[in-house]
Amino acid sequence: MSIHERIRYLRKDVLGMNQTEFAERLGLKQGSFSSIESGSSTVTDRTIKAICMVFNVREEWLRTGEGEMYSSAELFSLDRFVAERGATELELEIVKDLYALHGERLAVGAEMFERDDQLVLDEYLGGLISADRFGKETKLWDNYKTDYAPVVEFAKANGIPVIATNIPRRYANMVARGGFEALERLTDEARGYIVPLPLDYVPNESVDRYFAAMRMPGMKAGQAENLSKAQAIKDATMAWTIAQRIGEGRLVHLNGSFHSTAHAGILTYLDRFRPGLRIATVEVVRQDDAERLNEEELGDADFYICVPKDMTTTF
Repeated sequence: MSIHERIRYLRKDVLGMNQTEFAERLGLKQGSFSSIESGSSTVTDRTIKAICMVFNVREEWLRTGEGEMYSSAELFSLDRFVAERGATELELEIVKDLYALHGERLAVGAEMFERDDQLVLDEYLGGLISADRFGKETKLWDNYKTDYAPVVEFAKANGIPVIATNIPRRYANMVARGGFEALERLTDEARGYIVPLPLDYVPNESVDRYFAAMRMPGMKAGQAENLSKAQAIKDATMAWTIAQRIGEGRLVHLNGSFHSTAHAGILTYLDRFRPGLRIATVEVVRQDDAERLNEEELGDADFYICVPKDMTTTF
């Protein structure tokens, strides 16, 4: 039995899944997976690792057919769950639990969606357009299918609003190249996708240090500052959107830690746009030892998900 045949045996005879279901779990398109299973495409190391991780299959068995098919059972723990499934799957579990607590009062906001995609996003959530059309008409991240689609599909199935909070990237790019002044040339319609201007800019020390370290030889100080300002216009726009949409309900916002670590970024501007709002942040921390949080991380968030440094990532 070849590796292609073992994959087919695992999918069809053991798991009872069709090609589309199996491929989606791996983040592949059905056509690509069909070629792998038929033997017309090579099985890459990445695909082998993904099959082993997702379906708890021993790599030796998958590659050679020797030994037991499944890995032996282990103690279930959070860091093991995250290492095998990816931290973003925990986001889905958090959303599910919050929905159980708050029901129709809950909304989901996401950095991954830009404000000018809200109409298309709403049409998809409302069942007016297909998933294929939704993907073609929005600016989805490369890891959307594996990391964020499950949250969107849960929201769709339960009538939970999903809010596109981020600034359209073309406008953030304008700031990166020309500072806030570049936005003055935009029309009123375009400005409707951005936090109201002028922005009372608040420098973010961690962001400033990051972009200062990135300065290339010959880069002027103003250019590094504009990169920090581009980050700020993203944070402020996300904060403004949250403040406008949360009402008296509850909102869980999905964003990279760069936008909220040390209770800065989005939170700095939320405190201005919606003073007194109760906020809690959750941050994923990668460490050699996932059993105990490193002291230097304390204060960056309210809650932590601590994962091993060598955990599998999807981007």
